Amino acid sequence: MPIVLQLLIGLRPEEHEPFQRALLEAGLIDQLVAPLDLAAPMQQLELPSEDVLFRLTSALRLHGVASGQVRRFWRPTRKELAAAALLWMRPWIHSSGQPRPRPEREYDRSAACSACGAGLRPLGPLRLRKGEVPRSGLLGTVSGDILIVHDELRAAWAAEGLRGVGFVGALDEGGSALAWHEVRLEVTLPPMLAGSTGMKRGRIAGETPCAACGCGGWFDDPEQPFTPLYDRRVLDDAPDLGVTSEYFSARVSSGATPLGLTWQADGSSPGSGCTRCAAA
Repeated sequence: MPIVLQLLIGLRPEEHEPFQRALLEAGLIDQLVAPLDLAAPMQQLELPSEDVLFRLTSALRLHGVASGQVRRFWRPTRKELAAAALLWMRPWIHSSGQPRPRPEREYDRSAACSACGAGLRPLGPLRLRKGEVPRSGLLGTVSGDILIVHDELRAAWAAEGLRGVGFVGALDEGGSALAWHEVRLEVTLPPMLAGSTGMKRGRIAGETPCAACGCGGWFDDPEQPFTPLYDRRVLDDAPDLGVTSEYFSARVSSGATPLGLTWQADGSSPGSGCTRCAAA
């Protein structure tokens, strides 16, 4: 499976000409003839090899232009996706903010970390506040990490007979039923193996993992393709849907839940934002 190599660069107006000279010196004629989108805050280049990346970043530095952010990720074919042991879903709506508990909700704390709240389970239906009900689409998040799906998507998932997932109808502030459902996953996978790539631990204040359970404080590492690794026996016993032990956000605050979901792939299951997963 090929790894896609991208370079993201933010350019000031005075850097456009030095940037184009760097492209010429790196041999990227195709990129050079493509017109720059001067209104774009970032320029995105897809590069053919690590050697070209080295030549370009060297030329950029020589011309006084910041070398940008490198991204590496898998680009699987449909056949490769069908053969994958797991599919990774990362639902994320930026406007929903960082994971945080909802003060009006009750939670089951019996299996939760006493220090950070990892493993806290909500009780009762979710009441969506004014402005939280999505106006379009079939999927959304609220309070940073509560996944909600429209009734149409819930029905499609239910028709598949998926194991390991439940749906609880959401209510509005007045207690009336909505066409939205909270997704609740029943199984948490064990921690990923040490060989997993594309992820790193937070190191600054507020981003380090919980000292008691170590669940939180995981972040993306875009310079490596994301590849979570699990023992094959874990996958053999896993349901269709499960949630990761790792929390991909700043340190978990009481009430937060993981953002990573795993989907047992069979070649036909619907997925969203899927990248390669592997089994050891």
